Amino acid sequence: MNAAVGLLVNFAGNLTDSSPKAHTVTINSGTASFSSSNVVLDASKFINVPSSNSFNIGQETSFTFDTIVTPDSGASMSSNQTVLARFQDASNYYALRTVGSNANVGFIINQGGSLTEIYGGNCNGGTSYRVAVSYDKTTANLRLYVQDKLVKHVNYNPSVAIFTGALTIGANDDVSGGSATSQERYKGKIEYIRIADGARYRTDTINSLTTTATVIGGSPLGSIFSQDTLSVRVFDSSVTISDRFNSMADRKPDGGFGTEKVFDVTTFKSQAGYEKRRLNTRRPLRAYNLAYTNISGVERTAIENFYNARSGTFESFTFDLSHLNESGTITTRFDGALQINQVLSSGPSLTENFYTVTFKLQETFE
Repeated sequence: MNAAVGLLVNFAGNLTDSSPKAHTVTINSGTASFSSSNVVLDASKFINVPSSNSFNIGQETSFTFDTIVTPDSGASMSSNQTVLARFQDASNYYALRTVGSNANVGFIINQGGSLTEIYGGNCNGGTSYRVAVSYDKTTANLRLYVQDKLVKHVNYNPSVAIFTGALTIGANDDVSGGSATSQERYKGKIEYIRIADGARYRTDTINSLTTTATVIGGSPLGSIFSQDTLSVRVFDSSVTISDRFNSMADRKPDGGFGTEKVFDVTTFKSQAGYEKRRLNTRRPLRAYNLAYTNISGVERTAIENFYNARSGTFESFTFDLSHLNESGTITTRFDGALQINQVLSSGPSLTENFYTVTFKLQETFE
């Protein structure tokens, strides 16, 4: 399960949050109405989710909101309607809404009285729209997508201070009072609401999938970004020490590998530019670049211990080429540093931490 997802309500006949956070999701009065895996809001009802850090918007990390909405046709489309909002006070709130006057979509952030607004796309009653908001903190870029296309992006670089408040689906204000108009209540269908850490969308077009939204994929969070890589692994044990992995016999690179071959040639070049070459060996020396992606701390520890036992680049060892779908064995040694990068941590144990490990092997004749 993807711990980066902070909220996922699919509205498939219930108000269950399927994310690892499992927030309590409630309707303001009576019971919720559903139609074809959509919740139906009639501008008198709205949905509440208690305040949580899962709903922060870029103060410390990147984030992505995505949803599919079908606004009701009719007079309600002439007014603003809020799909999603978090409200602390008049100077601290955000809202994703349809804008009646311009028939488009808008995302508004007010933080400490500093207003950031982004509008674009097209939104008419009776039509379903895929809407996403994606913020990349590394580039301070806030993007708005409608129907899988980037319609607007703006600079957004908030302060670290965060604000609190419940998350409301279908209204934009402190919903303890006020009319439907003052709260910009939503009338129509919502297929799902998903909030996740990370800037999932960065390109001009989203290649969205048509499957049900989940914590690891589905339309449109599962769309592919050109720089993304995917590694699928299943760990079916409770191993927390590295005694099971005391050799390299059961580990193969899952991130691909690179191979280099070079002959040992001594070249003499005269001042006139003529060359004289001597072939020192008729066998090429092979080098391999190996990558192990998203492995747990158990495998990382085993590889690190193997590297330490060889004293890094000092001691050679026999390498079975079947790891690389080739036949035979070679005598090799590590060439350069062992690179270890942590990609996810969900706890203190080895099996709750995941890494990418890369290193280079150099063939040697001894």
